[in-house]
Amino acid sequence: MDHTREVTRRHSRESAEVATDQVRRRNVVWAAVNGALFEFGASFADTGTVVATFLGRLTPGTMAIGAASAIARCGWLLPQLFAASYAQGVQHRKPIYLVGGWGRALSLGALSVLLLWGGLGDAPGLALTLFFVIWTLFSFIAGLAGASYNDVIARTIPAEWRSRLLATRLARTLLRRAGAVPLILRTRSEYQSER
Repeated sequence: MDHTREVTRRHSRESAEVATDQVRRRNVVWAAVNGALFEFGASFADTGTVVATFLGRLTPGTMAIGAASAIARCGWLLPQLFAASYAQGVQHRKPIYLVGGWGRALSLGALSVLLLWGGLGDAPGLALTLFFVIWTLFSFIAGLAGASYNDVIARTIPAEWRSRLLATRLARTLLRRAGAVPLILRTRSEYQSER
């Protein structure tokens, strides 16, 4: 009887270890895919290429381009101070990350509509105003996800696997960004030919 209980306990422990290992591998794969897709999308909102071209089309000055870059940096860093402080007091941080991720995606979608709509060519002042309202939301909402992302990764990816995850994410990001280059160049050349 004792032998049967011991075998059952050992079998349960081994099954739990296998399941845990499978969950960890799945977490690593999805975190790498998520990170690479995030960076791929970010390449279309890069302040040095797409955003600079779009703003250059709306206004002849460079002040708007510099402002967009400053808003992006401030929007990424400043909300993390408050989000990190808030996140310490809650048990589950993934919802904070999801709000940041979905908010960023929706804002980027709104910017895409503005861009595809032709930047409101007949009303560049309105387009510039709409751009900066959406861009500010995009940047600050994205900042919400920063601290909680690191916490989610720390809780779901074992320490010995994190460097592999980041290396895989970087490699996939570089490949995806290279794939985005022709699209960005095409968009940029179309806007420059319209000027």
